[in-house]
Amino acid sequence: MARTRMDGWTLEFSIDRIDWMRLGATESEETRARKRARLRRYIGRKAFMEARKEKTIWRVVRFVLLVGVYDPVEQDRTIPDYACETVKPLVDAGTDAKLWADDDADHRVNTTYFAMRDRWGDGRYHLTFIVLPVSGDHDINRQTMNQYRALGAPGFSLKFNIRHNMWLTSNFNDSDLLARQSGNHVYGSKQRFMGGVSPVNRKAARGNLIVSATQRWKDYRNVHMDGDYVTFAGIAYPSDNASDPDNATETISCILGAGLYTGQLPSIMGRCGDVAVYKLAERSAPSYHTVRLDLFRRDEPLASVLSRVAKRDEERSVR
Repeated sequence: MARTRMDGWTLEFSIDRIDWMRLGATESEETRARKRARLRRYIGRKAFMEARKEKTIWRVVRFVLLVGVYDPVEQDRTIPDYACETVKPLVDAGTDAKLWADDDADHRVNTTYFAMRDRWGDGRYHLTFIVLPVSGDHDINRQTMNQYRALGAPGFSLKFNIRHNMWLTSNFNDSDLLARQSGNHVYGSKQRFMGGVSPVNRKAARGNLIVSATQRWKDYRNVHMDGDYVTFAGIAYPSDNASDPDNATETISCILGAGLYTGQLPSIMGRCGDVAVYKLAERSAPSYHTVRLDLFRRDEPLASVLSRVAKRDEERSVR
């Protein structure tokens, strides 16, 4: 059966080790900015523009983004959401190429990371973008979670309220972190590259967040996941803005890491599961962000379930 635009499209990226960005890496502010610019302006834009010329990809309005990740170093121990630092500038390149109006939650309703088990053998990192158009008429994230419940997968729901000065996103540079930790709501971008801000600041911020999240995990003593599991991470903001919740993957990673430390989540091998990030409809309290985790046993890969739900959504929307 021939593919249609309803089926969405796929684009693959092959990335050299020198260009790869990994969550939690201790790189200087200037190095992060330089690598992000190269990923967006040269690697991402070139791949999107060439694919558009070949008409293998096309513009979408609302969509789910599935991101397959292959790490030649970690391989079977790949933690897919650690690729978010590389994914972010590539998604921005898709905006530059006018494949979507914006990459905020009004357009990109879900971003899901999953590990690819293929073996390329070329020593390079590989990403696969699978773009699934959705109508926006239905709550894709709720429907997908309901699919796991229908499979009989045991699930748990947890909520974490994070103060603004502990909140981490991929858009924050070290100067931003210093400004926010000092009690400022404004970004510290005017300080960029001045004084040689140390990457240790980001590592310390992650450590502080993990310590705080560890205490919250202890309030959920009944929560224990065994084996592979999938994570739905919903983000609530204190204001109704056009946010990109995928930027908060670093905060989500710290919260999941805290669950490892308390022993309530499996070993690092079990941590290599699928992670979906989306925006909650509700608002968080002032000066806080909220992360709601819904954890399910991985009875079926999340990418497969989401693909099925998205296809059904589009079919209903054209009837």
